[in-house]
Amino acid sequence: MNDSGADKRNEPEATRPDGEPAPVAEGAMTKAKAKTTLVAVWGAMLVGVLTLGAVLVALAQGDADPGATKVGPVRVGVIALGGLVVLMAASYYARLQAYKKGWKRFAVEPQAYFMGNLIVFAALEGASMLALLLGAFVGDRLACYGIATAAFAALLLNYPNGNPMEPQQPRL
Repeated sequence: MNDSGADKRNEPEATRPDGEPAPVAEGAMTKAKAKTTLVAVWGAMLVGVLTLGAVLVALAQGDADPGATKVGPVRVGVIALGGLVVLMAASYYARLQAYKKGWKRFAVEPQAYFMGNLIVFAALEGASMLALLLGAFVGDRLACYGIATAAFAALLLNYPNGNPMEPQQPRL
């Protein structure tokens, strides 16, 4: 088989005639900009959750745990767990859709990578803060703080390494 007509989909999209990458428009999202901005946002969200947790735990020192407070027929820990499960599933689905929309040449475009991960980070931080606040002000501290820790761990595991922006052949 003649390779002269090889599949052109694996080549970079914008190149100059001399083979160098074409210049990027001013203000456009690049791979490096997307990754460094997301790392900064990710770190700020981690610090925010840790700070809120530390403040709430410090304020609760000496207070008796209100115990397993019920809101209607449901315990507060179940509400926090439900929030974590729903927010995590919905955010991963939204990130997948952002990646699909920005899929080009076997890689995710930087703007889609940025938006998809930002959605996941915000949802996991929201779930963690919801659990912390429910545990601190409504009750069932142990369960809620455990769920907040699980959401924080999920946020830690979603470090933005930039791999989806690198061209990769599909694998099964």
